[in-house]
Amino acid sequence: MLGLVLGGGAAWGLAHVGVVEVLREEGLSIDLIVGTSVGAIIGSFVAAGIETDAIKEMVSDITWADLGRLTMPHLGFADSSEIEAMVEEMIGKGRTFDELEIPLKVIATDVIRGEQVVLDWGPLAPAIRASASIPVLFTPVELEDILLVDGGVVNNLPVDVAIDAGATKVIAVELAHPLPHEAPGNPAELGFICYTIMQKYGMSLRAEEADILLQPDFKGISSLDLSAHEELIQLGRDVATEQIAAIRNLV
Repeated sequence: MLGLVLGGGAAWGLAHVGVVEVLREEGLSIDLIVGTSVGAIIGSFVAAGIETDAIKEMVSDITWADLGRLTMPHLGFADSSEIEAMVEEMIGKGRTFDELEIPLKVIATDVIRGEQVVLDWGPLAPAIRASASIPVLFTPVELEDILLVDGGVVNNLPVDVAIDAGATKVIAVELAHPLPHEAPGNPAELGFICYTIMQKYGMSLRAEEADILLQPDFKGISSLDLSAHEELIQLGRDVATEQIAAIRNLV
């Protein structure tokens, strides 16, 4: 059983599209997808059977304004309902996890209990929105009386979830944030650095469990730069192509 794990990393997640494109060109049969944040978004498109060209067309002109509406600051500066609308536009309104072509699990964080929540039931779009609701930037999402934010808070590379779900072989795509190695200049930079450190140690432990770990080199591209979609998709293609022999041997 081959599992594909797609990590979180904001705009860097567009590299997932390139990785998936190469895997599809190779004719690989993916049995399970597990995603966090942007990995959940791209993973939902793949699990729904959306063609790669359609995904590339959608991301080609997307902006941060398309993903959230500014709101009065109350647990977040923007309402992430636009993420839900985007997912529904791509995969169909009201589509559920059970209706996907490939089983999908997405990771969110229960901010009350401080726990990981694995979402794999019910309507798909709200679950994807919850998984991708970056704390403070986006308001939390309430599902079944659980207050949820971005899954990257607890598990940005959920290899363990794929294994627990029965995957015997795992390809994982890690979107690692390099540390700036300089003192932060403002509170926002300090928060980003702390969030990066938290994710770094969590991902390093889980990355060891993957059979193949793909780590695109983002070469100075900001994780907020959605306009660099072509370069990011190509970086995903590059890293998958570099390890294609190992991938073939795995499957």
